Amino acid sequence: MITLRELCGLQYFNEGVIAFNNRNYENSISLLSKAQALYGKSDRIAKLKEVATSLHNNTALAARVAMEAAPKTAE
Repeated sequence: MITLRELCGLQYFNEGVIAFNNRNYENSISLLSKAQALYGKSDRIAKLKEVATSLHNNTALAARVAMEAAPKTAE
């Protein structure tokens, strides 16, 4: 039987998956953290959070590199 707390954790997990699929990695990480706190140990939640964190970090790095490589405009 699942507890109300675990059910809430699963809801956060589902919302985290939706955010992940929409490429909103920062929100996905936040929701998956809540899912972990409520649901408890889950390899599935941990792995998706790990992937979301990696993609978020790579996206942020790519954006910084692109900004640094962009031609400077005259002021």
